[in-house]
Amino acid sequence: EYIPEIVATLAVIVSMFVLTGNLVVNRELGFFKRILATPVSSNLIAASTATRGLIVVAVATIEILLVCLLFTGQVPAFDPLGFAIAVMVSGGTLFTVGFCIAAFVRRAQPMFVVANIGAQVLIFTSPFGLDWLNAPAAIRPVQMLNPVTHAVNLLSLGWDGELFSLASLMPLAALLC
Repeated sequence: EYIPEIVATLAVIVSMFVLTGNLVVNRELGFFKRILATPVSSNLIAASTATRGLIVVAVATIEILLVCLLFTGQVPAFDPLGFAIAVMVSGGTLFTVGFCIAAFVRRAQPMFVVANIGAQVLIFTSPFGLDWLNAPAAIRPVQMLNPVTHAVNLLSLGWDGELFSLASLMPLAALLC
């Protein structure tokens, strides 16, 4: 099943380009200075930004399932609750990477270059960008440090209905740390 890998790729793209770009542009325009003068907490701002990203990923996942239904006449068997929880956890972690990039990049123009390079590194050093078995030995430790690796593992476990098993402890711990 490639759907968990596609959803992880979507989460990286949403994180790097949509959320990071939105945060940097809003900071450039002074939106955050104006909103912090109101009683809205910064945690609520971060949560609303992450929720927007999760909604984009959820809509894209539904579109993927509809395309499967359209072309094959059936939706692949999966655990909707486990997959939804896995999307929230892995998406939240990948969005944190975008938040970190937005914290360091001050202007919108270099942000897209940094986001492009960051997305390519995350995708191409993950297991679906570079095959585990055929990867050079020097790349394997990098793959284990890559949050996309653990996001794909958690999404696959959630898709297969094994999210609440012992197998999910390693990717879950890696994503939450």
